[in-house]
Amino acid sequence: MISLKTLSLRATNENNQLFFKGGKVAVKILQVFSHNALVAKSDNDESMVLVGKGIGFNKKKGDRINESAASEVYVESKKQQLGETQ
Repeated sequence: MISLKTLSLRATNENNQLFFKGGKVAVKILQVFSHNALVAKSDNDESMVLVGKGIGFNKKKGDRINESAASEVYVESKKQQLGETQ
């Protein structure tokens, strides 16, 4: 289970569009919370919560969805101990 305390908001531009080095990212749905929120995983195993109007409507586990359809994306952040390097 993903804790909302370990998530950080991914930045968007003024038009609410998400930008990535590889272009648009399609993610696989792990769990649908409601019509407006779901948990997904990217191809590089990055877990995220996607929030947006109707983003979970008629969706089920295993479906693929474009991440840019979300108005907010919360990505699991990696916690780091003091003195550790990545």
